[in-house]
Amino acid sequence: MIASYSSQLHTPSMRPCEHSQSKPFSSTSLESQAESEKPKSYCEQIELESKSHNSSSTILQAQAPFGELIPNLSSLAQTHINFSPTRFIGGLVQVAGTGWTMAGTIAHLCGIPLAMPIGGNSFSNKYFLDSALCVSDVLANRGYNQAYVSGLDSSFAGMKYFLQSHSIAVMDLPYFQAQGVLPVHLGADLQGFWGLKDSKLFELALDMLPTLKEPFALYVSTIDTHHPDGFVDSHACNDIERDYKGAFTCTDRLMADFIKRAQSIYGDSLSIVVLGDHLSMKAGEFFPSNVNRYVFDLFINPKFTAPYTIESIKFRTLSHFDIAPLLLDSVGIKVGGFGLGRNPLYGQTLLESTFSQDELDAQISQKNRMYDSFWEVGRKPTFKHSYLAPKE
Repeated sequence: MIASYSSQLHTPSMRPCEHSQSKPFSSTSLESQAESEKPKSYCEQIELESKSHNSSSTILQAQAPFGELIPNLSSLAQTHINFSPTRFIGGLVQVAGTGWTMAGTIAHLCGIPLAMPIGGNSFSNKYFLDSALCVSDVLANRGYNQAYVSGLDSSFAGMKYFLQSHSIAVMDLPYFQAQGVLPVHLGADLQGFWGLKDSKLFELALDMLPTLKEPFALYVSTIDTHHPDGFVDSHACNDIERDYKGAFTCTDRLMADFIKRAQSIYGDSLSIVVLGDHLSMKAGEFFPSNVNRYVFDLFINPKFTAPYTIESIKFRTLSHFDIAPLLLDSVGIKVGGFGLGRNPLYGQTLLESTFSQDELDAQISQKNRMYDSFWEVGRKPTFKHSYLAPKE
């Protein structure tokens, strides 16, 4: 997510993506092209648990049944860039293999869905999708230092092993406890819904920023809006009702403060991307049946390689996969596509040009030998020789 050296990249999963009828995981759909120049910015990616666009009232009222739950993020989405299927604040379409935290993260970073070989969230292979090419691998090749900050034990669901397989250092709850930064047993002032509460997580992330060697990418993963009821920090949000809706409003407040303080350190050189990991899993009739739900996205101060217009960001149909090329492009690395993702600034996405959602879901759900090869160990592209050629 941060710019790189003067070079042109060609790998098995990054080449031109002008193939309107290709199938997922074919040799043509897993292609794109990347061009990069000198480093332009540093980046923070913030994964918001279960965040959808319906928390905002800055859309059709029928699609915001709870009123305005995230006033700060809504304001930022209007001021900066939010990709949406409508002219209002919207987000990403959730397709097969992207509907839980681990899957959403992989789709964002690698442009592919998650189909676990065995075990679901209990899977803990230390070479998690080791041979897939991900955004973080591209950044590491360009000398960027990357860290993931979480208030949980990230070995759950294999998150730690996936990140470590793709050049990202993990700084999670066990890490901070081992370093003596946090106690082994969290007290009431630190305990959140599940692990460390988000207000303390953001403090740790802010403390970490000045220590990161530049250029860097920092990934921050929140948890307080997790179903079934979320968590409202009584200290930071004592004026907010302590229910599931209040959890979103509290997180919105914490997030806005974190963004403001991070920008005060780095100014315009910092590119910030805020993403929901998946749609809320809140059970029952919490969401009215007539509500279209999308996964929230927000790009603040991106260094896009193409000028963006209202036409290029609104009335667009993006999935999680399309975030991967946008992450690279947001820091000045020109990418037409990455994995199953297509850069909407340069053309149509798969959901716009090739597949309906049902068709894409059906294709993704099929067993595929190319996808299976991503689970092999030690076959990741090396960026050497023909894969990485000097820019002419």
